[in-house]
Amino acid sequence: YHREKGDVGVLAMHQGVDLGCDDSNLPSIHSIYNGEVKFVNHNAKDTCGLYIEIEHDTNSDGTMDTITQYCHLRETMVEANDVVTAGEQIGWCGSTGSSTDAHLHLAFIDTTKNSDSECSQAGGYWSGRCKINPQSTLELIGSMTFK
Repeated sequence: YHREKGDVGVLAMHQGVDLGCDDSNLPSIHSIYNGEVKFVNHNAKDTCGLYIEIEHDTNSDGTMDTITQYCHLRETMVEANDVVTAGEQIGWCGSTGSSTDAHLHLAFIDTTKNSDSECSQAGGYWSGRCKINPQSTLELIGSMTFK
C-alpha cells in the first residue's frame, strides 16, 4: 500500500508491516523462523536504518525461498552467516533510518521470483527483489510452524 513518506511529504510504496514499540522500554526483536543471517546493515542513516536480513527455507524443501527483513533497529546482535533459530533474539527495536518513531518494519522477500511480472501479484518488485505485500506477510506468519 502507499503511505505518506515523512521526510519528503510525498506518497511512497510501503511494503511490509510496521509494529510499534514502546519508546520507554524498547523490546527485543526475535527471528520469527529458523534461518541464516544473510546481511546486517550497520549504517543507521540508511533508509531502513540498522537492519537484518535472514534467509529461510519456509517450504522445508532444502532451498532458501524467503528472506525476512527487520528494519529500524536500535542495535543488532547477529552477523552475516550466523545461524538463528525461531525465537532467538537478533536485535532491539528502535527508530534508525527514515523513521519518525520507534517501531519494527518487518518485510518478507520472495527469493523464488526474479522479475516485475512475477512479483506483481505478490506485492511488487523493489530494489531488484520481490516484496510480499503486508496482507500476505501476516497470512504467512499465521501459517508458520515455529520449530
